[in-house]
Amino acid sequence: MNFWPLAVFSVCAVASVSLAVEIPQEVQALDRIYQKRCTQACAPHIAAFTQKALVLQKKCVQRSDFEGAKVIHDGLEELKKNNFDWRLVKETCQISIPRDGWYGSVANMIHKLDAEGNHYDIQEFRKKFKNTGEKVNTELTGPDLIVFTGAPNRLWLVIDSRTIFEIYTNNIVARLIHDSSKEGTNVGSADEIKDAEWLQMQNDLKKRCFQACSEITKKYIQALDKLKLKLSADGDMTAAVAVHEYAKQLESGNLSPERDRSLKTFEGNWKDGSGLTYRFNGRGEGTVKKSNGTTDFTMTPVRSSPHGDFHYFNVSSGGSRIATRVADKVYIIMQDGRKDWLRVCKRIGK
Repeated sequence: MNFWPLAVFSVCAVASVSLAVEIPQEVQALDRIYQKRCTQACAPHIAAFTQKALVLQKKCVQRSDFEGAKVIHDGLEELKKNNFDWRLVKETCQISIPRDGWYGSVANMIHKLDAEGNHYDIQEFRKKFKNTGEKVNTELTGPDLIVFTGAPNRLWLVIDSRTIFEIYTNNIVARLIHDSSKEGTNVGSADEIKDAEWLQMQNDLKKRCFQACSEITKKYIQALDKLKLKLSADGDMTAAVAVHEYAKQLESGNLSPERDRSLKTFEGNWKDGSGLTYRFNGRGEGTVKKSNGTTDFTMTPVRSSPHGDFHYFNVSSGGSRIATRVADKVYIIMQDGRKDWLRVCKRIGK
């Protein structure tokens, strides 16, 4: 039974996870109350999850799958510690995808990831997978977008559970389709089914806990706003600003600025390799101009991926695009994942 380790695709975020911002000293007492209330709200969901996990663990033992049984045991032990950091629930709510069996028509390559997030590929009909030296970048990867380390700049946009659009070397777009017949090992095995069931159970728990905490989080942010005003009235502007920044990032549901891919992060001017300039406002509406300053077309956002890692746009000149921001670049592809169309934009000016 093979599982994503929690360090790669976090399912149960614990307090040891590093935060992009520190908790201001003035907030720590409120934060302890917030964490306690979230734990209480999620207790029924954790209890139901535990019962289902024990049933699955028993099935593993009956199949002599002791490795799988141990993974479930270790996961349940983490739950018993009750040291979750509920501020991270939304940020680490990851979708699960099969680890291998991803087939791309470009060069007939088959792709897979190992338990540590290392990327392997092999040309169809070859016998041995090759380690490409790339690995899942856990700092930049989101639920709908897998970002890899390494020079080739590989990105996987998770369109659905069986479809990935791959951007590779900044000039290739490939459609990867999950095909269990092309998986490296244990094709269609019971282990694979148990993997999917275990991951789905964990994802369901994350979603239920996020929903259970949402109203508590809203009240927590309101309390932070009151604290900010009090600190400001008392003349402690440094603390007031720290609380304000903390509340703002908490409200966005993403404490990691590197992971924020909301439409607002597109705001500003960008230029692609063909010379077109893209100007986005804070709502993600874009005007694209030619080098002579005339408008070529406009882009209007219509919907986002389930967790907001990429966005769909209607284009005034016809058709639709998908766009995502990763670090200091905006990547734009056709909505159908056409392999011969990709724009990589870099920021210019302000």
